[in-house]
Amino acid sequence: MLELTGTAFSGDRPGLDLVVVVDVSGSMHGKKMNQLKTAMRFLVSKLSLMDQLSIVTFSNAATKLCPLQQITKASQRELQMLINSLKPCGDYTKIMDGLRSGLKILADRKVSGGRVAAVMLMCDGTRDDAQGAMQVGVSNNLPIYTFGFGMHSDPRVLSTIAANSMGGTFSHVPDIGGSGLTKAFSQCLAGLLTVAVQDLELTVAPAGDESTIVKVTCGNYPQTRNGDSLTVSFGHLYSREVRNVIVDLRFATVDSERSTEMLRVTYSYNSSSSRRQQLFAPHEMLTVWRTSVEVLHTSYTTAELQREEARLRTRRMINEAITMADGEDVLAAQCKLVEAQSMLDEQSNPLLRAELQKLLEHFQTSDEYLWRGSMYAFSSCSSHDRQRFTARGHDAETMRLFATQRMDEYLEQAKKFHMDPTKPLPSVDDDVEEEVAALLINVASREEEMRRLGLDTEESVRLFATPRMDTYLEQARVFNEEPTMPLPSVNEDGNKLLVAQNSLECVMEQSNLLLRTELQEPPKPEEANKEQGRAYALASETLHGRQRFPSRGGREESLRLFSTPRMDAYLELARVFDKDDEDVKEEVVSLIDVVASEE
Repeated sequence: MLELTGTAFSGDRPGLDLVVVVDVSGSMHGKKMNQLKTAMRFLVSKLSLMDQLSIVTFSNAATKLCPLQQITKASQRELQMLINSLKPCGDYTKIMDGLRSGLKILADRKVSGGRVAAVMLMCDGTRDDAQGAMQVGVSNNLPIYTFGFGMHSDPRVLSTIAANSMGGTFSHVPDIGGSGLTKAFSQCLAGLLTVAVQDLELTVAPAGDESTIVKVTCGNYPQTRNGDSLTVSFGHLYSREVRNVIVDLRFATVDSERSTEMLRVTYSYNSSSSRRQQLFAPHEMLTVWRTSVEVLHTSYTTAELQREEARLRTRRMINEAITMADGEDVLAAQCKLVEAQSMLDEQSNPLLRAELQKLLEHFQTSDEYLWRGSMYAFSSCSSHDRQRFTARGHDAETMRLFATQRMDEYLEQAKKFHMDPTKPLPSVDDDVEEEVAALLINVASREEEMRRLGLDTEESVRLFATPRMDTYLEQARVFNEEPTMPLPSVNEDGNKLLVAQNSLECVMEQSNLLLRTELQEPPKPEEANKEQGRAYALASETLHGRQRFPSRGGREESLRLFSTPRMDAYLELARVFDKDDEDVKEEVVSLIDVVASEE
């Protein structure tokens, strides 16, 4: 078994281009519409300047409410207004039109390299053009995350749409209980904001002529063969997500014991930077000790492999139970689920047993299976096939199979947001800081990403900005809102020397205190261009140019930049020597000789 794990998240993430496609047909009235609005507000509140969002609605037809917009404070207000204006309308559920509109928005992007793109599709019923929606082509490794809202959504249609995409999943969300949709949306967003690897591909090939690949088991991720090698495409991998891959090999017989190379493994992925570099890992060669003795059975397998085989077996038996229940043989389906439970041992993940128990509860009657069991079962299969978390009815808080740390955090945030949507949510940077206990954001990378998008970065990244720049930014913002308001003059903005002092205080806290002293009491602004200020400035320029102490306008005692110990000593002696006392002067001369001898 091979295991691929997404690196721990460091905060240097790619930007997200997210299109949310939502059902606003007549059935989305009352509490269901209110739940949708709350879930959408959560998404808007969590996205940052790195991200872009578009909203598409569908009922009788699809409507693009807004194109991809950068998430700024202004656009957040606009998006919140759009969300507040959503109303149920129409008698049809044109899911295919909505899906195609969302995919077109992402296909028409001007900047796509290095960015994460995804579609979140929510529907509470699929009576119209369902078959066409299941056949919509998806390209460019784009994931589609589908959400069946309520008992009337069709899990077969929505799970098929997700399965046709790269890494997409199907989640079942109850329309009672209030916070289900916000929780489900939060889990999807938590993954998209922590993409560690993009376009991940694993390639395995037999080493030499003694081994042959029989099959590779990794869920329903696409596999392609090229001669003897086989490549699995996983799409995006979230931070700390795991992909287990089981490779079955057939070996030729040998007539002596020896170590044999059996499998050559490599993987590739695209970096998250704007340059979108494809990175290849060096080949790893796996070896095995061969023997001429025929082994018919072996009880030795690793605990990790046992757990993975138990999970895969459970997934297969859930699918068999679905087939039986679809054929109206609910009793046989129950027996299959009980059998799956009995095959689990102490090494198996305890969540598998809890999952099977919940399915048994939903497979008691044909009606119970139709309204609840099928949705729970399809979301379970989607989770196992992708090795990725999906929401399963009311069990989003307890059935945490494949959940990541960020998903756990966003679940708690979603619960609090549902209770009080007016309370501000932590920012994405706050989430990172809590995870890694130190904010590790690559500011240069973020600035470059927003530059590529042609976005306004003045308010978001103030790298190398001076206090005067900050002042003028505020003035520009006010002037933009009210051009008739008079601006302050340059003189009113303050003396340039004082601005330099503020720069030192803001940017160079550890700088030489004498530099601040140098700027602390310059000549008055109205005298800055007169002889006194000019002479002082020229002396300062000479000092910094030569890195040598000069005298500046009677400030020799307070401004000692570049002075030497001898200079300091002679300054004290000069202060005494100025007194009109011949005895003191003779003493000073003798002290000068002492200082010279001590040095």
